Amino acid sequence: EFCSTNPERLKGVALVALQDVAAAVKEARRAVEELGFVGVMMPTNVLDQDIGLRQFWPFYEEVERLNVGLAFHGGIRASQRMHGRFGNFIAVHTLAFPLECMVALTGYIYSGAPEQFPKLRIAALEASCGWVPFLMDRMDEEFEIRGKREAPLLKQKPSEYLTGGQFYCAFELEETTLPYVAERIGSDKLLYSSDYPHWDTSWPNSVRAVTKRGDLTDSHKKRFLGENAQRFYGFKTSFLRVAA
Repeated sequence: EFCSTNPERLKGVALVALQDVAAAVKEARRAVEELGFVGVMMPTNVLDQDIGLRQFWPFYEEVERLNVGLAFHGGIRASQRMHGRFGNFIAVHTLAFPLECMVALTGYIYSGAPEQFPKLRIAALEASCGWVPFLMDRMDEEFEIRGKREAPLLKQKPSEYLTGGQFYCAFELEETTLPYVAERIGSDKLLYSSDYPHWDTSWPNSVRAVTKRGDLTDSHKKRFLGENAQRFYGFKTSFLRVAA
């Protein structure tokens, strides 16, 4: 009902729980085929379980069939785990989301799921992007040593999956490493987010925070602010050009 106000500009994404995988499959199907949503969002862990486990694969198979984007977002018990170590929120908020997305992608990739579901588009959201090159190097190093024995389904290095078009990552608007990450993994894989209406959003100046950056090319800005999201979520629409 909310999106029906302006269907070209407003798109729905379904938040789906994975405790019951069969129910999650049905809900994803209902959200896309009946409600017209363009994506599905899941937690980075399922009650502390690795999302790469085979029990979750039927869900990935269905989202791939539906041809919509699948987003990872800081998962169940993530903040609880961090609160158990830190005594203030600033430390929790600094690390919880990036670490959760790193853990989720590590488990998902080593499981062999990217090879099993090559057309499934996945994005790590609200977790910055500067850690992606580090994770690529770290996983490649481990894969070289133990990959044949512990990640036998993979036919490529982890970095090749992360840069091959299946994976996307949202960036923080003022991340200084953004140009480097764009060069390393491809500027077509990075997603803009205003984080509206959270308490720490930069809205209504979030678009301007990107357009005013002197270290990004016009091509970068066009991709970040429109083209990449359409490719990830699988829809086409016109969008206004925003002056810097």
